[in-house]
Amino acid sequence: MLFPLHLSWHAFTAILVPRTNTQFLRRHSSKNRHTGARMSSMSDIPNLLATHPKSITYIGPVQVAPSKILGEDICCGNGLFVTRSVSTHELLFSIGLTDNAIISLRTAMKDVDCGDALHELAQSKTPGSQTMALAGWLAKTRIGDFIDGDRPTDEVRVSYVRALPWTAEDQDHVLWWDEEDAQRLLEGSSLYKEATFIRTEVSTAVSRLTDILTPVILPRVEANAEELKKRLGLDKMDTESLCNDLLSTYLRGAFVIFMTRSFDSLGGGPKEESRLV
Repeated sequence: MLFPLHLSWHAFTAILVPRTNTQFLRRHSSKNRHTGARMSSMSDIPNLLATHPKSITYIGPVQVAPSKILGEDICCGNGLFVTRSVSTHELLFSIGLTDNAIISLRTAMKDVDCGDALHELAQSKTPGSQTMALAGWLAKTRIGDFIDGDRPTDEVRVSYVRALPWTAEDQDHVLWWDEEDAQRLLEGSSLYKEATFIRTEVSTAVSRLTDILTPVILPRVEANAEELKKRLGLDKMDTESLCNDLLSTYLRGAFVIFMTRSFDSLGGGPKEESRLV
């Protein structure tokens, strides 16, 4: 589904954006951790869609694979490629899913762990509250999947969320920059004011969502603390700080995803976007 992605939280209080924990990001986004899981998950999605019990989907002679510049061994993300020669007007794929296989605002509001809190947030009068609620669900789902070790899954939603660009290595964005970098690269330009506004509002949203999600995520972090610290190389970090870092990283990543994709609204307002994720 698609969702209007216009961040207009003018009611938010302006605050300084904290420095992103780049050490945590570097460890967490290494090629043998998130990026490897993301590439594998992206490749699995066509098969998951075709075999999903709630899906009316046909996947023809296509596959998801790394996209590279000819003659260079540099990965430029993922692309959809044909696996054989195809004829004019040949159907390559078609996707038809019910609500049980679609990510939408309703998905967030019906979540078993935090649906009530996200529903209350989405129904509040805070500008951008629906975007915040769905971003919270995306981050909560990705963190849970990461804590579980990115195990193989036949759940389309989990596999799709895993395949999104969650780190600065996957997709660069001003939200990942340090304040010093934003000033050095943008100050004096027409983009600086807008970038500062976006970074400030997202920082405020991350703080609010952290309050909502901590009661859900912290017990899972505590139950898997030793393994998580070992995987991330953060042996000396206390459990509460580890939970906060996970939430800060993935919530910020969720807003980066929203700024480069969009999701349909579920009533209560006009559709502003009709762009597939």
